[in-house]
Amino acid sequence: MSPEYQKIFDQTLIDIKKQISISRRLRVSSSACFKIFEDALIPKPENMEEEEEQEYKYKKQMDYTVLTESMVTSYISCYNKVEKNGISLNPNKVYSNMPEYQKIHQKIYDARNKFIGHNEPGDDYIDISNNDEKNHIHLSIYFINKVFPKDWLYDFHKMLEINIKYSEKMIKKNTDRFHKLTGITLSYEFV
Repeated sequence: MSPEYQKIFDQTLIDIKKQISISRRLRVSSSACFKIFEDALIPKPENMEEEEEQEYKYKKQMDYTVLTESMVTSYISCYNKVEKNGISLNPNKVYSNMPEYQKIHQKIYDARNKFIGHNEPGDDYIDISNNDEKNHIHLSIYFINKVFPKDWLYDFHKMLEINIKYSEKMIKKNTDRFHKLTGITLSYEFV
């Protein structure tokens, strides 16, 4: 390979690696989303004692929290530039002509930064009540279900599909550009 083609190859390969990394993170989010869907289909065991049922609900909520935080963190990382000249997705391009998804993306981005990333206390996940008792205040602390209720998953899954397709299109654009410039075909696979 000539030095000129080597330079093109090296830069294109760097860009493609970054884009494949984005695609991988989106696929991780999609897998977590499927796990939440799958988990929702498993019926609750019957004949549980009250204490067992409380423990079961707590465990289900924790599973949902862990999977949601992982899914959201992987998704949002695709939109953050972490290094100089890094590649990241732009929600205005990915969701062009889809204002409803741009709004959902912004809500996810804000919630990730406040609730997951920086653990800022807020009214989004804490309810305060005193039940008309003078010397008692009750705090209901939601792990993540109030910030990300389960009904948002369907839209989020659709958004992940849009992102994966967009990411694949960008990878193909770079491999096609490389082929046009060098005559060499680049291929890749997830293994």
